[in-house]
Amino acid sequence: MAIGTRSIHAGGTVQRPILGTVVTNETPSGALDGTNVTFTLAHTPLAGTVMLYYNGVHMRPGGGNDYTISGSTITMEYPIGRCSTDSLSVWYLRDGTAPSIWTPVIAISPYSANTWDEIYCDTTAIGSFEVTMPLSPILGDSVRFINMNDSFEINNLIIGRNGSRIMGLAENLEVDINRSFDLRYSNATEGWCVY
Repeated sequence: MAIGTRSIHAGGTVQRPILGTVVTNETPSGALDGTNVTFTLAHTPLAGTVMLYYNGVHMRPGGGNDYTISGSTITMEYPIGRCSTDSLSVWYLRDGTAPSIWTPVIAISPYSANTWDEIYCDTTAIGSFEVTMPLSPILGDSVRFINMNDSFEINNLIIGRNGSRIMGLAENLEVDINRSFDLRYSNATEGWCVY
């Protein structure tokens, strides 16, 4: 692994979140009966803060993925709840200001990430390098990774955990597929989760 740091900051600003109320493990109203696709939250979440879990599996938001959300209404892309033990839980923020602007950064060599960085990673110049995650994250902190030049399969990007777990493991994450993704912090047990 290369030692040293060099990054090119491409400008931009960041609006840090003002955390109001963190809603954890809420079960939305709506029947888990194998035919229903509509569920309602007790509050309207701040945009971009919803983490929806069906039977413990994180669901992806957006049309063509697992669900969409409008106000406090969640609409699944397919019926859920075929078994009596099925569960639906939601974590989100309400009563505050959600971050609306990511800080764009170009990283072509080792880089120490900040919360709300949108890092455009290019591993073609020097090969594999490490991006170190922020120290002492809190619930909802996020870092976005953009794969420039589809280079991760050839020259892997290494995500340094910086003391926090990644996907529940106490080890760094080696990215060896050509995908862009977000890492969002959940808790000390799971740590940073791919989103």
